[in-house]
Amino acid sequence: MLEELGSCKELAIQIDDTERQLVMVSELLERTVAGRAAGDIGHTEFIRNKGQYDARIEELKGELDRLLLQKLERQVKAKAIKHFRSKVLENELVLDSFDEYLWTGIVEKVAVLEDGGLEFWFVNGSMIRV
Repeated sequence: MLEELGSCKELAIQIDDTERQLVMVSELLERTVAGRAAGDIGHTEFIRNKGQYDARIEELKGELDRLLLQKLERQVKAKAIKHFRSKVLENELVLDSFDEYLWTGIVEKVAVLEDGGLEFWFVNGSMIRV
């Protein structure tokens, strides 16, 4: 489970995909600018296309920032948990009380169900019901 917490495979795929899209749209924008400079594209078409490409680039940059931040947060949480775990194992300690640091590093949220059960959502995206 510890490896899963720090796993960013899914995020890495999303980051790569977003970066590829950003490169592709940037290349389309460059072609549009070159086409306008060469006189192959009219002013109205240029303005429309450039506006669409600029908007898409900003959207992709925002998505990339969000994904990179999510990846960093996941890595930081996993590192904190690994550190805590190593300290516990190193000192052969047994947890006999609630540890807020450990809890917030592992549990993202808890939902109370109508039937009185609980759903524990973990930072790695997994969930268990009790």
